[in-house]
Amino acid sequence: MYPTMSVPAHVDVAPFDVRVYAAAETPAARPLATVRDKGDLLRPDLYVVMRFLERMFTKAVPLSRTRLQVAIGVNYTVFSRYLRWLSERGLVERVDGSGRDLFRISRKGYDAYRALQTLQCVAGR
Repeated sequence: MYPTMSVPAHVDVAPFDVRVYAAAETPAARPLATVRDKGDLLRPDLYVVMRFLERMFTKAVPLSRTRLQVAIGVNYTVFSRYLRWLSERGLVERVDGSGRDLFRISRKGYDAYRALQTLQCVAGR
């Protein structure tokens, strides 16, 4: 006999089809971004964008993918989507680092960082 387990209320269990739903009142229920089918961002979370730009702004040297991901504190999938989104819009530049991909904030990214900083002050967060 197998031990019986109680299933949490937010888990819908069906044979061969398990779906997990986050509780509506938790902060984790807020998605980091709305994503298209291919993984492209439709509406990025501005707080994540702000963290990207802030970390790059405060560091004087270009950062590797690993150091940037750890500094921002998101998983690699989310990190890759945001990095691609920022690069496509010219907010982040790739720098040749002797065989390594290094990234730094661009002039356009600096302007966006200042605008988001102003917005953050107005919003009170």
